[in-house]
Amino acid sequence: DQQRIDLNKREIDYAFKQHPYAVVIFVLGHQGGRPKQEDIVAFNAINDAYSFSQKSLAVIVNNLPRRRKLGYDDKMKNEVSHLLKTHLPHFECVSEIETDQEKQAVRQKLIHIVRDALPKQHDRRHAIYLEADKISGLSKQVEESQKRIEQDRAAHEALVRWLQKEFEEKERRRREEQKQRELQWRREQERIHAAEQAELRRQQAEYERRERQRREQAEYEERERRRRQAEYEETQRRRRQAEYEEAQRRQRELENQLAQKRRREIEAKKGMC
Repeated sequence: DQQRIDLNKREIDYAFKQHPYAVVIFVLGHQGGRPKQEDIVAFNAINDAYSFSQKSLAVIVNNLPRRRKLGYDDKMKNEVSHLLKTHLPHFECVSEIETDQEKQAVRQKLIHIVRDALPKQHDRRHAIYLEADKISGLSKQVEESQKRIEQDRAAHEALVRWLQKEFEEKERRRREEQKQRELQWRREQERIHAAEQAELRRQQAEYERRERQRREQAEYEERERRRRQAEYEETQRRRRQAEYEEAQRRQRELENQLAQKRRREIEAKKGMC
């Protein structure tokens, strides 16, 4: 149904326009316990248009039987990883849900997956190329790929392990680089802090030096003021002492003059007698 396909493409384009920076959750159906070929074809077409990132992509295989063979989920992950041609660090097999409690558990699991993934900017490189008349051929190619997976699972698992190892190595290098950047940042912050502390100590020492100079200058000026005050008071004391002595001298001269005058008057009176 080309109309249905076109509607889905428009809805996908609209969703990415509304939220280009996002984590993508792609849900696959299954047929007989194998990924639905049509969903694989659809994923490859959308991925070609929007270039998904391993870190921002979560793939869910939905409505699987509740009872599955041991190792089934790992086998499914390997097969889906091969068909989608990408490593899947965020992958989950979801069983058929029968109760609200199971629904809540699945919801929490999906929330955890989204939190672990890293959002990415998804810009459309070109239109989604998916035509109804070509889906059958593309699905046939997916079916052939599934057959090859079964025929060469050992090689496929080795490839997945290599992809896993490569992804983990990239993650290790990223964490190491992040650790080095954080260490450099901390060292830079410590250097800046040490420089700021040194500048504060220098400013404090300069302030204390100026305060000491100010106090010494104030003490010197106070000593000079007191010295000048003492000299002034001594000068005033000496001046007053000199004035007092001069007054005493004049007083004595006046008394001598009066005494001489009285003697002359007495002698004059005696001469008249």
